Amino acid sequence: MKPDSFPYTFRHPEAKDGGTLWQMVKETPALDLNSAYYYIYFGHAFSKTSLIAEKNGHPAGFITGLTPPGDPDCLFIWQVCVAASCRGEGLGLAMLSELSRRVNPLRVEATVTPSNKASIALFTALARHHNAPWRFEEEIFPASCFGKASHEPEILFRIGPLVPE
Repeated sequence: MKPDSFPYTFRHPEAKDGGTLWQMVKETPALDLNSAYYYIYFGHAFSKTSLIAEKNGHPAGFITGLTPPGDPDCLFIWQVCVAASCRGEGLGLAMLSELSRRVNPLRVEATVTPSNKASIALFTALARHHNAPWRFEEEIFPASCFGKASHEPEILFRIGPLVPE
């Protein structure tokens, strides 16, 4: 439950939000920046599995997510972004909880790099929030998958089964 003083509202993104989402990620060095088209397309094709948080009518954070083909029980979280001015207020967990409530998946999955302590803490908090088990499943994308790009391996983080709120 969000307290009455929680200053954020949530909505699903639209294609027209793509440029704003791209700019938010560009201003967040810890995140991989995708093309503007990626964010436009996510707002168009994956709106129902993605979410924007707004504060006073301005974007404060977002999640891009999808349901993997052939796996309707899973909500895969691609990217979580919280504006610098809104960090430390519980917005990441609030967005994940709200999106989980709307999509109602049996489990939530994401990939995280071993050094991304913030993401690990966020997804662990989501598991606790739902009283659900979680585990690192496997190294799904080893560093060698990224070619000459310097990138850590991506580990599959699996949460579930979820207990409805």
